[in-house]
Amino acid sequence: MSDVPHVTIGSSARRPVFLLLTLVALTIVYPLIFIVVTSLRTDPDYLANPFGLPSMWTLDNYRELLDVYGVGRAFLNSLMTASISVVLVLALATIAGYSLAKLPVPKGRWISAAFVSVMLVPGPVLIIPIYLLLSRLGLVGGYPGLILVYVAGGLPFGVFFLSLSFRAIPDEVIESARIDGAGFFRTVWAIILPMGASALATLAVLQFLSVWNELIFAFILIPDGVRTWELAHEMTHAFQFAHPYKAPCDDYRDFDEGAANWAAHYVYPTVKSEEHTSELQSHSFISYAVFCLKKK
Repeated sequence: MSDVPHVTIGSSARRPVFLLLTLVALTIVYPLIFIVVTSLRTDPDYLANPFGLPSMWTLDNYRELLDVYGVGRAFLNSLMTASISVVLVLALATIAGYSLAKLPVPKGRWISAAFVSVMLVPGPVLIIPIYLLLSRLGLVGGYPGLILVYVAGGLPFGVFFLSLSFRAIPDEVIESARIDGAGFFRTVWAIILPMGASALATLAVLQFLSVWNELIFAFILIPDGVRTWELAHEMTHAFQFAHPYKAPCDDYRDFDEGAANWAAHYVYPTVKSEEHTSELQSHSFISYAVFCLKKK
């Protein structure tokens, strides 16, 4: 077996690399330190010297988040929702991914192509149909409906990702397990899960982050009194300048006319920047439809 040459960096070349990595690290660490220090200051102290050190350290901002905005309860709600959805996605995607990768599933290629095609559908397009479906099933206003949406949204990518990862597992190992008498679930537990642990961990992190940062479905499907972390986080900003919205759903027969008038009267006046106004133009139609549905 031939020796593999080792590539080393000279001491003169290490210094620029070290300085570059140090600068990159500072761009990441400094904003975090700034946020933590600022959160421990009062509003007058921050306005007097935004980039200085606090003249008096206080935890009043955190008390306000817990008492006024209910961030503690929202944090636990999001943790529960994300954990359950991640476990369900991992369990279902593991079984489906192993079946598509290693078992002779009829029309397996077509099923895999169907999962990929679902991933190409934009999420905002599904907001209104999902709301109507869950409202008819009686799942609006509770966590089961929200978790069902997260699981259904994460399964296509999960099955696609795990099926590709499980194909790298040698068939000989699976055949040996079958010879020893292992069935389907025993093979998954003893062979697939240990050898595909890295892929499962990657999928778990991606799914957890996706659910944790999701806002629009949590806003639509969960009542105002039962919030998730991301929803409470957005509300802390929205409550500072927003006024009560009322969608005039019954005043317009044409949906486009109603959405345009609602955006002109209730959305755009709260935005002072033309750049932000252009960004909200597409979202105004969705928000108008959502408020109309919730009003009904």
